[in-house]
Amino acid sequence: MNEDIVHGKINEFTIYPIVLQLYKKNNPSKLSNLEFNAWLSGFIDAEGNFQVYFNRQYLQVAFRLTLHKDDIAVLIKIQEYLKIGNVREYGNSCVFIVRNVDDLLNHLIPILDANPLRTVKYLDYLDFKLILNLISNIKSTAVEGKNYKFYKSIIKGMNTGRKSYNIELIPLTIINKYWLLGFIEGEGTFGFKNLVPYFQLAQHLRSSHLMDNILLINLPNLFGFTLKSPKLKPSITINKNTKVLVHSYNNIDSLHDTLAYFLLDLSFQTRKGIDFLYWCLVLHKYGYFYLDQGRKLTVDIANYINTSRYSNSGKIITEPIIDLNLFKKILPVVLTSDMSHLNLAQAFAKFKGPLIIWVYDNKTLIKGSPFNSYADVCEAIGLNRKSGTVKRYIDTVKLYNSRYSFFSSPQK
Repeated sequence: MNEDIVHGKINEFTIYPIVLQLYKKNNPSKLSNLEFNAWLSGFIDAEGNFQVYFNRQYLQVAFRLTLHKDDIAVLIKIQEYLKIGNVREYGNSCVFIVRNVDDLLNHLIPILDANPLRTVKYLDYLDFKLILNLISNIKSTAVEGKNYKFYKSIIKGMNTGRKSYNIELIPLTIINKYWLLGFIEGEGTFGFKNLVPYFQLAQHLRSSHLMDNILLINLPNLFGFTLKSPKLKPSITINKNTKVLVHSYNNIDSLHDTLAYFLLDLSFQTRKGIDFLYWCLVLHKYGYFYLDQGRKLTVDIANYINTSRYSNSGKIITEPIIDLNLFKKILPVVLTSDMSHLNLAQAFAKFKGPLIIWVYDNKTLIKGSPFNSYADVCEAIGLNRKSGTVKRYIDTVKLYNSRYSFFSSPQK
């Protein structure tokens, strides 16, 4: 793993070798300058902002990358790499900002010309670059008369003020895997929904053209062991209020066999690499999740990663303890090349014995516990017997209706 991810936040000498061993992978190489340039383009597409504005009669420009303050290390890395701009903290945020026209023209613009942006942010980039060149040519930022109206019209049509999107102006070159890594580090999520792993990419509908072209479905099955591993195929939803397009990937076989193996060959630059490694540990593929110890580890990791790790989350969390012995246990069911994860889960279910569910109401065991079916639990707490709520919540430590918790073993 890139040492800049760690920065003392995680013990890479424990989790990283475990993941590499499980996936039979080597440590990925550090990104070359050309690869980092492509990564930076993807990261800017996700997190960057090009701004032009007036300060009295003077035209001002600014390029910004804004992140949570806990992610300041990657902004410092970018600033040191480009040798321009400054990094500052503001409240719970940190920002890398470049205002100098010559610095932008000589250091950032060549990188983005060689590694084009792919979202509609590219259109703002074109306007931004036009302004930079005009300022550079006239050697002044002072604006008067007709020029003021010209610049004002450009400013009005950038970013949230843009009304028309000439998508045909955006380059349609093949997506570089390092650009994709940068974009994923900005816009991707490695998460768990009720202990079930998922990967998600989100983008405003304005950039739906890009989401259609990020064809993860074309990635090969790099695991190779599973004979008929399904392709990475997203479920697609649109938030009607925010107009955000979401691609969610939920199939455990394809997440493990394809996505995890693909990304483990790349060197993450941000702290999202930590979330990714933890996520890789509990993809359920081999069945460790179905052991009590494995399920507990999944709960601990699901409660630890993503925004829960931020210093201002308000949550008191501890780094999950990874016991190597878990991954050395002899399992009652062994994955074979012709088995899907569903087949594996069904086989494990036969070894678990009868279903037993302990139900607590604000930490007090309710009457009738333990129950022998999800349907009986649903009825006991006022749900339809066919509801899947209890099954989704069991052993997640999450409260249903702010009061009920469900476990497969009694709690102290």
